[in-house]
Amino acid sequence: MTVHVPTRCRREKRTEEISFKVSSNEKALIAAAAKSKNTKIATLIRKILFEYGIEVEVPKEEPKSSKRPAPKVSRELMIEVAKMSNRLSQLANWVTKYKTEEDIVPVMFTLVAFDQTLCELVHGLPAYKK
Repeated sequence: MTVHVPTRCRREKRTEEISFKVSSNEKALIAAAAKSKNTKIATLIRKILFEYGIEVEVPKEEPKSSKRPAPKVSRELMIEVAKMSNRLSQLANWVTKYKTEEDIVPVMFTLVAFDQTLCELVHGLPAYKK
């Protein structure tokens, strides 16, 4: 049985690579089979694939994901956000050093309120259902 291996156009380059691991015995068998057919291993594998009649629809182009433009943010706003982040980090350090309930509870209530306000600002939705 002769199987026609589709040839590629001259402008189409074979730059992609498929690899799989085989044992030394399998490699010797595949190389011997290719040599007995007087062909290269790659051509032998292509012929075997086409003998099985594998039919696969290859998409012409991969669907592109929609790209949103990056929001423009002012430098001053980013500096203020960095300052707030630094202050929150200092607050977290303070809480971990002084672990009395009298100090932590008011701080936690304030942080929860702060988180709720941020969620409302960012998402336009109330953060917690009442």
